[in-house]
Amino acid sequence: MADIEFYRKHLKVNKHALDDDLEYQSQYQDEISRCLAQANSAMLQAKEDLSQHEARLLIEMKEEKVSNELAAARIKQDRDRSVWWKTFQLRREEHEEWLGLYDSWQRRGYSIKTLADLYVAQYFTVTSTTRSTDDRERLNASRRPLETNTRRRVAT
Repeated sequence: MADIEFYRKHLKVNKHALDDDLEYQSQYQDEISRCLAQANSAMLQAKEDLSQHEARLLIEMKEEKVSNELAAARIKQDRDRSVWWKTFQLRREEHEEWLGLYDSWQRRGYSIKTLADLYVAQYFTVTSTTRSTDDRERLNASRRPLETNTRRRVAT
């Protein structure tokens, strides 16, 4: 399975390299969906393994004529069951991370489309020749990413 951090590093859209982002968006999303499917299969297998182990324990306890409540308590205390449970939880966590990344990657695609639409509408071009240099700088500063504006406000 691929490294999830590789795709997380590429989540941020670079408005100055939209052509590159557009080129790789569908390829990476396909790779992420494949990893998500693998993680889902691994999670379901771990869940099935846990269920099988619990069923074996329950059958053993039913042969000993143990009540259902006592059997359930003993099953939860079984050491091997706790290993199966932890494995299932790890697989589930991995699945949830890939699912979250897949959702984020889909939203990234919408962001790329929106930015492309803004470029087509020439939103990022300062074409006015009547404005002063200060006005253009202020306009460009307001179009910077939120992080930059926030840091500037805090610094002043």
